[in-house]
Amino acid sequence: MAANYNIGVDTCDKCKWANGSGRLALICADGGGRAIEYSFDQLKWLSDHSASTLLRHGARLGNGVAIFLPQSVETAIAHVAVYKAGMIAVPLFAFLVRHRRYRAACAIEAASRSLLTFPTPSRYEIFADRSQH
Repeated sequence: MAANYNIGVDTCDKCKWANGSGRLALICADGGGRAIEYSFDQLKWLSDHSASTLLRHGARLGNGVAIFLPQSVETAIAHVAVYKAGMIAVPLFAFLVRHRRYRAACAIEAASRSLLTFPTPSRYEIFADRSQH
């Protein structure tokens, strides 16, 4: 494997199917059980947008980013975005944690400079680079 290999870039950017064709990549169920389809193009756009949002909020190459989300398409996109930005994903398993914010703050202190999570299923929060706050 090349020293500069990036699985996030390979997943969406170099993929021959993220070419504007709308080729189907994922089918997920929403909260109501309806199927939601995501194309490779959508995954590329969403992960690019998420990676640039992390960078705008102060995360940098080589930083750890705690991902504190339930199993979902958003979690997959978060991982791809973190890898694309050259950062280290630190997965936290939301379904195992009772006191989310306290435990998440401890995880940031211990291993990460940023945290991807959400207070409600419809809105994300990015707590970035706590050393600046």
